[in-house]
Amino acid sequence: MKTKQIIFIGMLLISSMFAQNISAQNIENTPYIEVVGRAEKDILPDEIYLSISINESDYGKESSLTAKEKQVIKSLENLGIDIKEQLRVKDLGSNFKKYILRKNEVILSKEYELKTSSAKQAAQVMIALESIGVSKVNITKVDCSQTETYRDQLRVEAIKNAKAKAEQLCNAIGQTCDRAIYIVEQNYGHRVYNAVPMFKAALSRSESADAAAVPDLEFETITLESSVVARFMIK
Repeated sequence: MKTKQIIFIGMLLISSMFAQNISAQNIENTPYIEVVGRAEKDILPDEIYLSISINESDYGKESSLTAKEKQVIKSLENLGIDIKEQLRVKDLGSNFKKYILRKNEVILSKEYELKTSSAKQAAQVMIALESIGVSKVNITKVDCSQTETYRDQLRVEAIKNAKAKAEQLCNAIGQTCDRAIYIVEQNYGHRVYNAVPMFKAALSRSESADAAAVPDLEFETITLESSVVARFMIK
């Protein structure tokens, strides 16, 4: 009985392999057109991340550092910053970082990461913190909250462009573009221009030292790209 089952299973495997081989040969022998479809979109960043550092070497004793921390938080709240949502301590291991400089000397410091929603808000933060003596504020990265959504849209647009291109080429020779038999995403890009120097230059040219009166500033756009390689049957 077991011998018959083994023989039956073996025949099924051979039949399956044979069918797959025939199918692959049919695809290889099918006339097709191969094209590349591309799509891209420029988007404005709506996530600008700042690092904010305060340390004892700038403000003296630990009590002064604590007082400065409260000033920083108060200044951010005055700008409408949601402290719980937008601000976090970068050193999650401890409330204060400790740096040993000499045998009996320790400097306390604290570093934050702040997420702002626009270049203007980032500029307001820089000016407000500068006014209370906190100058160690740097832009670490820019991004867009809808990046993945836009990428999905670009993938769809890229394959549609590939189909349109294939149809145009087939129609030019009096033939018809049929169903796709091969689709692969070639690559997708995410170009972010380094606009931080230009942003700082524009900020330094601002005539107002008032955070509330900062002019509208913008970073350069982020360019998202998507491309696919597709093969369509020709009739």
